Amino acid sequence: ADRGDLEQAEPMYRLMLNGMRAAHGDKHPSTMACVNNLAGVLSRLGRLSEAEPLCREAVRGLERLLGDYHPSTLASIDNLASLLADQGKIEEAEEMYRKVLTRASAKLGPNHPVSGPVAYKLAGLLQSRGQQEDAASFYDAAALAFEDGYGPSFDGVIEARRQAKEARGKS
Repeated sequence: ADRGDLEQAEPMYRLMLNGMRAAHGDKHPSTMACVNNLAGVLSRLGRLSEAEPLCREAVRGLERLLGDYHPSTLASIDNLASLLADQGKIEEAEEMYRKVLTRASAKLGPNHPVSGPVAYKLAGLLQSRGQQEDAASFYDAAALAFEDGYGPSFDGVIEARRQAKEARGKS
């Protein structure tokens, strides 16, 4: 969506969130999904400091309501990690990405497709910090997860393997 669409969407998301809070309170997964969606809109608009508390609220609420291992909870933690990375809060972003991967691995297995994008983002974050070997390992993990989910010719597999080679200094 372009910026104009997002700016028009924001009041609708706020209205929807207010309606969900009025109807269900904060103890309903749909309310937390609305919180997470509004945070996503604000984030895409570049209003990261407004989005962060909403992301944190969504994570806390979904952990409480759905549990630590539910896919919606994991997605909300991933969203928070990406937001933190965008704000330059790299250590906390890394912690959140690792939390998603640990939980996803425990519940869904180490190569589940949900882990691919998270491992890939964590690898990029580590690579930007100069942690090349750790980055290569997470690119490898992303490639395996992508391959298990989408097959060996999936673009994500190819790109993750290329990035792993690059991180190891092999082109």
